[in-house]
Amino acid sequence: MRTRAIAVLLVMIAALAFTPSFEAMPAGIGSAGDGGCSCHGGANTDTTLIVTGLPESFNASETYAFTLTVVNDDLPRSEPDAGRYGGYRILVTEGVVNAVPESAGQVMDAGLTHTAEANTVRTWDFEWTAPGDDEATAEFTIYGNAVSGGDGPGGDEWNVVNLLVPGLNAGAMAPSAPPLIILMTALLLAVGLIVLGTMWVFYRRSPETFTMGAFWAYLKPWLTTTDHKEVGIMYFLYGFLFFLVGGLLALIFRIQLSVPENDFLTYDQYNSFFTLHGTTMIFLAAMPMIAGFMNYVLPLQIGAKDLAFPRINALGLWMLVFSTPLIYTGIWTGEGADITWVMYPPYSSLNEFGEYGNNPGTTAFIAGMVMLGASSTLSGVNFITTVFTMRAPGVTWWRIPLFSWSVFVSVFMLFVSLPAFIVGVAFLLFDHTIGTTFYTFGGDPILFQHLFWF
Repeated sequence: MRTRAIAVLLVMIAALAFTPSFEAMPAGIGSAGDGGCSCHGGANTDTTLIVTGLPESFNASETYAFTLTVVNDDLPRSEPDAGRYGGYRILVTEGVVNAVPESAGQVMDAGLTHTAEANTVRTWDFEWTAPGDDEATAEFTIYGNAVSGGDGPGGDEWNVVNLLVPGLNAGAMAPSAPPLIILMTALLLAVGLIVLGTMWVFYRRSPETFTMGAFWAYLKPWLTTTDHKEVGIMYFLYGFLFFLVGGLLALIFRIQLSVPENDFLTYDQYNSFFTLHGTTMIFLAAMPMIAGFMNYVLPLQIGAKDLAFPRINALGLWMLVFSTPLIYTGIWTGEGADITWVMYPPYSSLNEFGEYGNNPGTTAFIAGMVMLGASSTLSGVNFITTVFTMRAPGVTWWRIPLFSWSVFVSVFMLFVSLPAFIVGVAFLLFDHTIGTTFYTFGGDPILFQHLFWF
């Protein structure tokens, strides 16, 4: 027992020796305050920070005087009152900030903070020396704490203000938001619109008996159907969904181009979003919507009950659906494909020598394209077989409607050309995954263009 008591006592002494005291905070705060004065709780709107004197734009290397005032008239004073009133921490990305007088501030962990002398007031004066580059933009992050006067952190209330001061020749700053958040919001909105539209159609059939369980029972057969009309409708809805997504991708990189020197997108993000826009509009929007019309109309016009291979028809739809995560997967990891929708080597086929052309997002993108090609091939076989073998009696070749003729001819041409396309993209995938050299290091990059445009 005595040994255990001595060990506990030693641990307590060590903890007291190495635990920082709250008395250190009146003398300033370092990087622990970069996310706010969390020892006093979260930011409090009762505390207002007033910054006056900073310019709307700065001249290079010029010095500007400004004042920070912390206002909180409702904060009660502690008992006993140690005479402490306020503190601050200022972080700036460009230029140098100094306290006036110098004894009212000190640099701690790359930020300016108060001293014990400056802890007795709530108004401080500063001088900011602007950077020598007037094309830069200075970002100020200013934390201010209204202190109740006691020794501990209890009762204090703080807040933060962020300010941007551009140089006279700084580029225009467009309103910005993380591009991925915009993309995810659009995806959710597009899916939500389709789900709500489907729910509204079901609700109008019987408003009195509508329940979510009944709605799922209505939706489940659609997800497992092989009927050509229902598959055609789902093709069209899928294409419409990604028509919205592709339009948003176009909007995102046009925001980047809207003003000079815009930093809404990085170079890599711009290339990735441009690649996904082209791929989405062609392979995930236009082709599925066309396939939807084909599925719905062709059997009706030639008098067929369904397509020749209903399950293969549904398989083609779901292969299209499951190729989408592969195409978009790199966006979530920051390694989206940036090889454009035509995927031209040698950049797209770089192995370990490629910084971006060989990232995991690009490899997944190419795998998704192979799956898209397989989906289109299955659909082509289905339509051709249907036209040849399932026309109703009396529907001769000369009596087939013009739309069905156009479907038959276009699908036949697609079926003839797709194998070359799939082989070309598969070779590209092999260059990425198993180290072949079809298009690089002795291979021929022009070969891919011949196969792609065959």
